[in-house]
Amino acid sequence: MEAQTTLTSPDATLSPIRVVESFLAALERQGLDIATSYLADDVVYQNVPLPAYHGKAAVVRTLKALERVVPQIHIEIRNIAERDGVVLTERVDVLSGPLVYRELARSPGSGPARLSGAGELTP
Repeated sequence: MEAQTTLTSPDATLSPIRVVESFLAALERQGLDIATSYLADDVVYQNVPLPAYHGKAAVVRTLKALERVVPQIHIEIRNIAERDGVVLTERVDVLSGPLVYRELARSPGSGPARLSGAGELTP
């Protein structure tokens, strides 16, 4: 099953690619309040290889727990593409903290984000 993330753009004029870039940039800056402002209430969020989390509250709890263990995140987007509201990213996530250093390569098949006509990324 494809992992997809539902996001809501605080700015309805943003393109689907820009919404995903903004969400990832907010995560990188540890701006959880800003990052979670992109999440729709019915979000299904999966960052492979982790399990999928359902609902905004579950995703916020997960991201806050991750922030405590991994206070530094660097996201390098290598390629990003969009078609019919589906955004695919190929990226490297570098997670680091006092007890953790992990570099995770993400391929385009690791979880698209789909944008609805209402400007939300949907499951």
